[in-house]
Amino acid sequence: LLKWDQALYSGQLIRQSLLDSAFSPYSFEKPGIENYGYGWRLKLLPNNKKVIYHYGKWHGFNAAFARLTDEKVTIIILGNRFTKAIYRSANQCFDIFGNYLKQFDPNSAENNTEHDEEGGK
Repeated sequence: LLKWDQALYSGQLIRQSLLDSAFSPYSFEKPGIENYGYGWRLKLLPNNKKVIYHYGKWHGFNAAFARLTDEKVTIIILGNRFTKAIYRSANQCFDIFGNYLKQFDPNSAENNTEHDEEGGK
């Protein structure tokens, strides 16, 4: 996953214009806050920090993959049994790299990035 992310940042795997399209909102769950691009969830925080991420689970396993593009940081957490702690851990890591979520209540519906496999909350 790290090599995949590095390839995305390099511009050699996918043209930047295509990546920009993938990271643009097309499905407006909460316009300006929580949106969906081409295969990626997009969160724009009130402080204009942008998080590009996708969390998921499959038959007992789960993963969190988040890109903090301002800092060029990627957070990858893999779990070998399903637990929402993986998602909470990823969210808590955001603030290591900048003022992302600490200004909000992480348990509130607006700031909760824990989605089930159908994409709902």
